[in-house]
Amino acid sequence: FLGAITNFLLGRYWVFTAAEKHMGTQAFRYAIVAGGSLLLNTIGVWIVTEFGGIHYFYSRIIVAVLIAVTYNFFLQKNFVFK
Repeated sequence: FLGAITNFLLGRYWVFTAAEKHMGTQAFRYAIVAGGSLLLNTIGVWIVTEFGGIHYFYSRIIVAVLIAVTYNFFLQKNFVFK
């Protein structure tokens, strides 16, 4: 939870410099994106581990990087902090 708050504040004030926009709207959108990210990470790790035959530790790294670079960044840039 604290990591999500830190990520939101860093995105708002530093990465996307979107502090002039309404924080409540951004926070709500961020929560939606974070929930989707959690779901995609969970399903992705299960698929890569079960069907890819890759150890859980490596599956978690692969999926986390893919979700962070694609889904999270794209939606935070174009939906949350737009």
